[in-house]
Amino acid sequence: MISAWELPFDGGHADFPIALIGLGRRGCEAIQRLRQAGLAEVHAILIDHDPDSRQTDSDAHHCDWIGNAATVPDFSTGAALGLVIVGAEHHDKTEQLSFKLGLLRERPTLLLGIILPPPPGERIRLSAELLGNLDGLMCWPRDPSQDDAWVLLQATVTDWIAALATPGPVEADFAGLITTFNGARPMLVASATEEYPARPERVQAVAYAALAAWYDQGFKPAQAAGMLAVVRGVDDAMVETCDAVSRLFRDILPEAAPVMVAAPAGAGWQQRTRVSLFAVGAFGGSETDWWSPITRWKS
Repeated sequence: MISAWELPFDGGHADFPIALIGLGRRGCEAIQRLRQAGLAEVHAILIDHDPDSRQTDSDAHHCDWIGNAATVPDFSTGAALGLVIVGAEHHDKTEQLSFKLGLLRERPTLLLGIILPPPPGERIRLSAELLGNLDGLMCWPRDPSQDDAWVLLQATVTDWIAALATPGPVEADFAGLITTFNGARPMLVASATEEYPARPERVQAVAYAALAAWYDQGFKPAQAAGMLAVVRGVDDAMVETCDAVSRLFRDILPEAAPVMVAAPAGAGWQQRTRVSLFAVGAFGGSETDWWSPITRWKS
């Protein structure tokens, strides 16, 4: 088993091979906002060929701005995980070419995508070829300019990265994550937070709240091919609590679906508890969901 602790990591996100990849203006804006919210040490690659929209932190440490088709992005900084954010309306062929050339040079072992809903009045224009380059695909329910959608984006991106790059009482099985999420299928995400210190019964309650948020998205356990639960706020004395969270989901998912749990440590969690959930499977969405055409392509 390969754990995150055994991968190239030396005390923080900066030395772990993870990259945040923004494609187009909206994707780059989302990456910039995540960096300002605490992920500045994660390497960012901003692919935006419009010189008028160059990001204000594009010259900052751990940030590469790809401003033209002649510059090929170096995805080796995300050799383990590349997390791509792009708007569903994106159709700039030169930016997509830069992305494709970067993948030809070096493709991250696991390449996940977050697709933002198109702005009002615009339609989905992402190419099937671009979507086909992504392993797991998370279609965001609402634009991150809305508070609830931003809270979900910040929590889930932070927790996924922490599950890989931050040691803790329960560590991620990276090899298992690759096997489970490297299947070119849709993903569902959810997160719930409580502003109280973690106790066994409260962790369970927060896990149930995150599960309820899943069901609000149309989650059907029988469609799940595997999942990861990231538990924040627990310490070495609460490993059994993480086992209880694992059992909760093992009881409802198909027997063959892996259920993985990670509990990364970190400062600032003494007074908070959070559970973030990531599932991969045949999640097609209903006809009223803006992302249903995309998930049908990927299912």
